[in-house]
Amino acid sequence: MDNYEYLELDSQGREIRLMTLLPGKAGEEIHVTLRNVTLDPASPPSYEALSYAWGSAQDTLRIRVATEAIAKQAVHRSLDWSKSTLGSSDRDGFPRDSFHGVPYSSLDVTSNLAVALQHLRYEREPRVLWIDAICINQQDVHERSAQVERMGDIYRSARQTTIWLGPEEDDSCLAIEALDHLASKVTVDWSTYTVLAIGENRDDVDQDQDLPVDTEQLSSIERLLGRPWFERLWVWQEVRLARSAIVVCGLTFLQWDRFRCASFCLWYRGYLGDLSDKIIGILSCESSEEQASYTDLFSNLWKSRLCKCSDQRDRIYALVNVSSLPRSQSPAGQPVLRPDYSKDAGRVFQDFVLWEIEGSHSLRILLYCDLQEALPNVPSWVPNLPASIHQGSIHYFSAAGNTTAEAIHDGNGVLEVTGAFVSPIGEIIDVESPEEGWLDWQYDDFCGEIRRLAKLILGSAENNIYPTGLGLPEAFCRTIHLNSFADSVDNAAPAPALFQDAFDELSRILDQSGDKSTKSNVKRYLDNIELRSRKLFTTSDGYMGLAPLAARPGDQVSVLLGCQAPIVLRPADDGCFVVVGYCYIHGYGDGEAFFGPLPAEWSRVRRQNGFCFIERSTGISQFTDPRLGELPDGWRRISDSVEQFPEFFNSSTSEWTWDDPRQSAEAIRARGVDLRTILMK
Repeated sequence: MDNYEYLELDSQGREIRLMTLLPGKAGEEIHVTLRNVTLDPASPPSYEALSYAWGSAQDTLRIRVATEAIAKQAVHRSLDWSKSTLGSSDRDGFPRDSFHGVPYSSLDVTSNLAVALQHLRYEREPRVLWIDAICINQQDVHERSAQVERMGDIYRSARQTTIWLGPEEDDSCLAIEALDHLASKVTVDWSTYTVLAIGENRDDVDQDQDLPVDTEQLSSIERLLGRPWFERLWVWQEVRLARSAIVVCGLTFLQWDRFRCASFCLWYRGYLGDLSDKIIGILSCESSEEQASYTDLFSNLWKSRLCKCSDQRDRIYALVNVSSLPRSQSPAGQPVLRPDYSKDAGRVFQDFVLWEIEGSHSLRILLYCDLQEALPNVPSWVPNLPASIHQGSIHYFSAAGNTTAEAIHDGNGVLEVTGAFVSPIGEIIDVESPEEGWLDWQYDDFCGEIRRLAKLILGSAENNIYPTGLGLPEAFCRTIHLNSFADSVDNAAPAPALFQDAFDELSRILDQSGDKSTKSNVKRYLDNIELRSRKLFTTSDGYMGLAPLAARPGDQVSVLLGCQAPIVLRPADDGCFVVVGYCYIHGYGDGEAFFGPLPAEWSRVRRQNGFCFIERSTGISQFTDPRLGELPDGWRRISDSVEQFPEFFNSSTSEWTWDDPRQSAEAIRARGVDLRTILMK
């Protein structure tokens, strides 16, 4: 039997292929037809999209694929679908490997997919599906790239997405029945991720009451949620964009909304143990109806960091459709990031970095660069995704204020940016950390390491005053916490410690006055410490900070326009710099490099929609940085509400922008700041 040869899709990218799964009984061979159709999202053809785990590419089975002639017959006239090839000739006398006299070809599919097709096939009528492994010619790189770009439209346009978890086993029927029952008792407010009771009986959401699942049911649910589908990266797009989705396991099924709701409730109540980190990302994915606004790609990269994909390029391609605005709402002039499988992973990541910088007008992507985890043969300003993606206190930084990035790529791997050098790193102090991590340390071990570091930092100082005027112990406390305390952030979850609580605990540790009663405070203190995977450093002018593990003396600390944290750069022989990673240097986290210190009567607080400034004496808050002064002639701010992002309008030129003209490179240079062009390679 010949291998199936795909009919080319139209060169304009309007067509997709649909597969018709021909009817048959259990155990019979799989027969399908393929046809090219035009996909117009406004008036799409009727089909289901399949979401499943591919399985091993080395474990394959052959299915029979009818030629295009069969597909056309299937569309234009009714056929007796029971007349498939049987034995050496079929019941009408047609030869083997034919359907109504039209020859079949063959196509290799993974065993996982073959099992899915056996279960999804109807006995008496055809079923129209879109399945990536079959409907995309995987050997054609250009087609694969073009069709992956269209996958957002494909899943949005499908009348239903069918989620195949695998055949019935390990009490999967019991698991789905238990989830269905739980879904009849509770629902989830996805805007707040809160579990609510259905009806007046609140026992099922009472934290003091057990959920209506017994030990046997819970074990079966854990086995079901441990199946490979929940580890796939592509399911983020497939489920999120679905108009409607149904979960199928063997012959048992449940609507995805109910499956997701019940599973989330189990996670919320702490029933899922080690599975929690693995599945919470996909369970918390908003559907297309729930997703009201732009969803940050870095947030999705973090949530999906444990997901698996066989091709590292898909780390980007699988998330772009669910992380960016629709094309009609994309930033003006920003090109679409198009999949291109002719490029290697390093080039794809580089294209993504340049696309992200252009779209965000920021250099926030540099916060995820780490020289110790750098990819081979790519520029140092391209992070290793998702290995270097993390959450943490960098979100509280505002080293460059609300400046806009200036970045130009020369086409040969050199990125030209604008910024100021703060100070070179002088001394590096290694942090002694066990392989199992800080949270597993004994209390005494932790205290001993903090005392050792404090002695090296505080004992070597000429006086007890930090360059900003703080006492040196307070500066040390703020440094090892990246200055991220509940005093300067609203509604963070989990809430960080108050500065005074952390400082009191540090004082007890340094004085060695801590006893058993202080251990209750240690876990919260440990959770807020930021010394893991960091090195302490000092500068020749007395500043201290935390740097990446790859940092070394002589590296330059810089603050770049459009980058919220300082970046450590390593000078190269050719005048360029290598990106080592982001750092924290106390005294340069609030825009001081460009605007000077914040006046003592003001404090900066991070809120959900950005940073604001609070006047201590009155408690009045505003978005405007009090260091900036008046707007230039002709400019006015449209709103100064702390509930809105700033907008600026120039009445002379009718220019509208989100960029504060007082924070432009020109305005910063007028302040006397030595802004310079920095070449990163």
